[in-house]
Amino acid sequence: MLSVLLIDDEIKWMESFKKVLSNYKITSEDNIFTARNGSSAMEILSDRNINIVFLDLILENEHGEDVLKLIRSEFPEVTVVIMTGMNDIFTAVTCMREGAADYLVKTATVEEHIASVKRVGAMCDLIAENKALKKSIFSDHAGEFDRFVTCSPKMFTIFKYLSAIVTSKEPVLICGESGVGKGVLAKAFASVARKGRPFVSVNIAGLDEQIFSDTLFGHIKGAYTGAEHNRTGLIQQAENGVIFLDEIGELPMSLQVKL
Repeated sequence: MLSVLLIDDEIKWMESFKKVLSNYKITSEDNIFTARNGSSAMEILSDRNINIVFLDLILENEHGEDVLKLIRSEFPEVTVVIMTGMNDIFTAVTCMREGAADYLVKTATVEEHIASVKRVGAMCDLIAENKALKKSIFSDHAGEFDRFVTCSPKMFTIFKYLSAIVTSKEPVLICGESGVGKGVLAKAFASVARKGRPFVSVNIAGLDEQIFSDTLFGHIKGAYTGAEHNRTGLIQQAENGVIFLDEIGELPMSLQVKL
């Protein structure tokens, strides 16, 4: 869950924004910290693993741009979003050049604020995944995949890569010639990434549209002629687990769109 720091001298606004972040389930209130000035903010950043900072440009006795420069200098891995009551394009461009990830006007709608937070949150996830990938690729170990025995350096590299993306929510594409063990690798990945959860495998080569939709998405009684009972699709059966779509390259593009 994201850890957030709000830097503003307006206490009421910070409390209000905390509730917005919590109500929209961006993060919990326990993961939201507040500071009224730059020095307090730097102490929190030193003590806590903060992902995103929301920084007001106009603070009491100091300017937000100076705080932005200090944060980017001392904590370059932290994502900073500028918050201000002024809709000033020149200031926005200046802050972005100094390293801010986004620029929000306080008077914007809640929906606009949440959209920005989600964009920045996705950026933080990407940065974290990239760091994990670099760390894993250059490591001498493959994390939880060390328990899989291999004499192949290339296979060991693959295991290290899988170890880096094991917490990712993105789909994983496994390419290789027939018989190289794509299904085995998918099952190994699932045993680590979704341990104890469903692993559903289906070969979808040659399925026509009706069978494909029926197999993956299921149907309700009476959906079409012959549908006498409700049927649970494989995607639902694999909920919170992994579904392995074997030979997905053979699936027509018109059906791939449905995925």
